[in-house]
Amino acid sequence: RFVDVYKIELGYNGMFRGFDDDERDDITDHGLSLIGLYQLSPMLAVLVGGDYGTIDRKAPFVDSKQYKAYGGFEYDETGQTTGRLKLGLVGRKFDSDTLDDPSDFYAEGVLESKYMERSSLTVRLFREYHDTSITEETAENGVYYMSTGVEGKLSHSVASLPNLSLLAHASFSKDTYPDDT
Repeated sequence: RFVDVYKIELGYNGMFRGFDDDERDDITDHGLSLIGLYQLSPMLAVLVGGDYGTIDRKAPFVDSKQYKAYGGFEYDETGQTTGRLKLGLVGRKFDSDTLDDPSDFYAEGVLESKYMERSSLTVRLFREYHDTSITEETAENGVYYMSTGVEGKLSHSVASLPNLSLLAHASFSKDTYPDDT
């Protein structure tokens, strides 16, 4: 019974980006996530979780850490339509005494529907922080920005060519810098 009611997800996301022209722009990004789910009914589960991430840059750029804490729910209608909504707080801690450490409302939602055997539609809503490439001297231009938006993806596998898929992707986001609010 324990296995049918509880689920724990542990995730890792990493990015290593290097540039040949100027290695000062190199970025290393690591993120961990932990989510616990409790099944309320066959179609609905509540979730609670958190994320921790680090963004490391070469000097003179400022490194940062990100923290997220959220709750939400997961919906699964017999595998045809699934969705997950997370609402909570997100915060940033910069490795600099002169920069403010912001915190704000966090939201992420994903809805996926398989409406035909070979077709699916995915919609994602988001509100999340993004760092700018900053030094302590350029911080007045904006340390980070908050991106709020929606993106959608439509995919279809061609029946006569099973290794061929047609994809369509569209997104809209509004980026807000700290001084804009």
